[in-house]
Amino acid sequence: FTAGTVHPPDLLAELAEFRMFPDEVTDALLLPFVRLALQTGARRGELLALRWIDVFLDRGYLRLRAETTKTQRERIIPLTLRAKRVLMCLPRNGERVFEGLSASALEQAFTRACRRAGLENFRLHDLRHELTSRLFERTSLREFEIAAITGHRDLRMLARYTHLRPDWLVNRFAESAVVTRSHTRGDVDGTEDR
Repeated sequence: FTAGTVHPPDLLAELAEFRMFPDEVTDALLLPFVRLALQTGARRGELLALRWIDVFLDRGYLRLRAETTKTQRERIIPLTLRAKRVLMCLPRNGERVFEGLSASALEQAFTRACRRAGLENFRLHDLRHELTSRLFERTSLREFEIAAITGHRDLRMLARYTHLRPDWLVNRFAESAVVTRSHTRGDVDGTEDR
């Protein structure tokens, strides 16, 4: 798997095949971490630093404090139903959501799990690319709204994180062309079919 290639139909289903060892803290938290990363697009360090007081399940969002983000700007991330479920199932064993999970242990467990699942060249950061692409493909959010969620201050960087699937792009164009044709009585360039 590399960014820019066609993604598996359900990335999470593949990642769920990790066959964790629940007696280890890292392995017990790995799948929830991966699920939350895929649902929020938050960076590894942002999720590892996330505190329970910044999770607002009843209001449907989590807050990333400025001191924990790469851009040093606070960010609000709306929570999907799946993200809420992940958070509700996590034990509250301390101040942080992923209490006891270190960056190095997370990376080692993730690498091990990817190897077992047969995923090559797959990094935790690729989950961020996947979420960014999904926001474009599965929502009607505008670029600046997606950038607000993902924390991209520059739309050029946002574009680097977006890997649209060809079939989605063709369908999106077709939908757009139908609207354009109905307004111009012709093709997208304004000409009639002859």
